[in-house]
Parts: sequence; structure tokens; C-alpha cells
Amino acid sequence: DCAGGGWKLMTCTALCGVLGHGSCLGASKQHQQYQPEAALSPRDAFYADSECIELADAAGRVSAELLCPYPPGVPVLFPGEVITAGVIEQLQDTLAQGGAVTGAHDSSLKTVLVVAGSS
Repeated sequence: DCAGGGWKLMTCTALCGVLGHGSCLGASKQHQQYQPEAALSPRDAFYADSECIELADAAGRVSAELLCPYPPGVPVLFPGEVITAGVIEQLQDTLAQGGAVTGAHDSSLKTVLVVAGSS
């Protein structure tokens, strides 16, 4: 097991292994355990009214979509979870390293769907 880090730590570890990083999200960062904060159930967030905002402005908002960086192909953000700066950075790093993010309404990941009115 991942000592309480769950699938988020496994995703981070797998991504770093595939991209050849010595540590999480690049050589200067260490793997950190991350416990996602669920503000809504995935179902409620998926069916809630949503709005499209810039990814850079999404920290602290509630995701309305599932975002899955490839490699490794394991979701890092589910509908209903609060988006953190660390998740944004991981998604941007995946794209910068030539990877892709599936599940996003905007394949360039310049924008993301968030639950309307979430802060």
C-alpha cells in the first residue's frame, strides 16, 4: 500500500517512473502524499451546472470533469474534488513532457470545467 497516499501517490510514482524523473514532478520535488478533498460526490459534480475557466485559475474550485494524464493513464482528478495547485502542476508537466490528458473537454488543457459557483 502507499501508507495512506492511496491512488494519488501511486499515480505520481507511476508518472515519474514513465517520464524518467528522479522524483515527483521533476528532479527538485519529492513524492508527497496527497489526500484529495471531495466537495461533492462524483455524480453530483458531473451533473451540476458547470463553467469553463482557465486551468491557471482553477485552484480551489471543484472539478466537474475527470482528468487522466497519460502516461500513466490513471486519473488524478475526479468530478467533485477540489482542484489544487499541485494537481494543476502535474497536469501541465505531463503535457510539457509530451504526454496527454484524457477526459478533459479541452484537449489543450488551457481550460477546465468546474462546478458553477464553487470557490
